[in-house]
Amino acid sequence: MFGFISTLGMTIQYRAEGRVSDLYEQVFQSEMIETSRAMERYISNEFTAPATLGVLTGYAGNAPLLSLATDRIGVASVELDDVGLIYFKALIWHKRYDSAYADEDVLENNQVGTNLFSEQGDYKPPSDVYWYQTTTISTLSNLRTRIYRSLDETVQRLVYSSNTLPLTTSAGVKLEPDDTIDLVDAVGYTGGFNSCIGVFEFDGAALTCSDLYAIDGTPVQYRVLSDSQAVVYVESENLKNSAGESFLIFSHIMTKAD
Repeated sequence: MFGFISTLGMTIQYRAEGRVSDLYEQVFQSEMIETSRAMERYISNEFTAPATLGVLTGYAGNAPLLSLATDRIGVASVELDDVGLIYFKALIWHKRYDSAYADEDVLENNQVGTNLFSEQGDYKPPSDVYWYQTTTISTLSNLRTRIYRSLDETVQRLVYSSNTLPLTTSAGVKLEPDDTIDLVDAVGYTGGFNSCIGVFEFDGAALTCSDLYAIDGTPVQYRVLSDSQAVVYVESENLKNSAGESFLIFSHIMTKAD
């Protein structure tokens, strides 16, 4: 009798602990999903990665993250350049309810190699933490492609009405070969990227804010090569090669043969 009761009690206790463990796991997984989505929004908007959980939770729209078990959640990022492009690798981890790992232990323990999270190469966190790892590579690649396309559209607008190069700024300054000017200055716009709205004129060419700025807010520049050729280009701080130099993204304008 007593043996049966004791065994039953142990079974009930085991099942209860297992159920609590399952509930914890479900909560942790849900919190990881919410945090990883916030991370991807941050990367998509800022073209970089947050260095800490505090930076991520303090970002616009991420206040709901503060209601999570932030004492068990960690965020880290590192700048790398092993693909010919400076980019960020980011990690989110959520320690299980029974995890004994300190935050620094998570970053220094690799299940698939000897390198640390902060180093180049494959990295997988310890088995008793939930984790999400991402990079900014695809976001930066997409940024570069979108800038190229936008510059091509700007070229079409610059020569659409007259098929001649715009050479006189809104202030009446005549541009000569080898002169370079930001398109915001060429049209006389004095506001900023975030407040830009409207249509602007550059020597008969109608331009919009998407012509004045790249999608990351970098001003578009206009360089006159001759009386019939020019280039529009962008050198974004978000797009740099391994040497730390901004990529030159440009589109060429030719209105007639020299």
